[in-house]
Amino acid sequence: MPDKKISPEDLAKAFEEFNKNSVELIDYFASLEKKVFDLTMELNKSKRLAAIGEMSTVLAHEIRNPLAGMRLSAEMLKKDLKGDKEHNFLISNILVAIHRLESIVTEILAFAQELNLNLGEVGLEELLRDAAMAVEYKRAQKHVDIYADLSVKYIRADAFHLHRVFVNLLENALDAVPENNGRIIIESQSVCGGGVQVKVADNGPGISDDIRQKILEPFFTTKERGVGLGLPICFRIVSAHGGKMDVRNHEEGGAEIVIWLP
Repeated sequence: MPDKKISPEDLAKAFEEFNKNSVELIDYFASLEKKVFDLTMELNKSKRLAAIGEMSTVLAHEIRNPLAGMRLSAEMLKKDLKGDKEHNFLISNILVAIHRLESIVTEILAFAQELNLNLGEVGLEELLRDAAMAVEYKRAQKHVDIYADLSVKYIRADAFHLHRVFVNLLENALDAVPENNGRIIIESQSVCGGGVQVKVADNGPGISDDIRQKILEPFFTTKERGVGLGLPICFRIVSAHGGKMDVRNHEEGGAEIVIWLP
């Protein structure tokens, strides 16, 4: 039986199929390579965060005890020098500085500690009201208006930890908005497919692209007296709930933090 000859058309078709398969294999290999790279980066990030958390906890505990002694000594001195206005003023400044350091230690420990969630039905309106009360002094000083438009009234969450999230977000927004004309809007709505979305938007200057890429990294801050743990703590708490958090600019100007909770 004579061998079947391969026509130029068959050869061209075979080459075309070969090229198609080659392109698909190259694309598939590239996607696998990217997945390996992403997973490696994620693993390195996890290790880095674990190391930061461990080191931060040790440092925080080492700082906390001397601070307690300094606070006690300063308060005793202030009491003994009650009539001495000049020295009382200096001691008051020392106490303010100690309080600031104690706040930093508290933030570091909050970032490093293991999160144990106590989930239950939480009234979003009450939670936001409590968070607003925590920042009321700063809000009143800058004459900022806070509005809430809540389509969803209740969510399943850990009230204690989520309260911290909203306090941090409101404090950041208050730092960003202008005096006398500042505005913060909080919205909640159901998401198609399940879950709840909460937005915290302000009319500040917004966030540049380069800052937005780093803003969730621990200890990254643009504030003169910031620690750089507020948003990373928020992100960690939201993630522990199985949720997501996105930092972006609002269409009408200003920054917008979007939280999705299942």
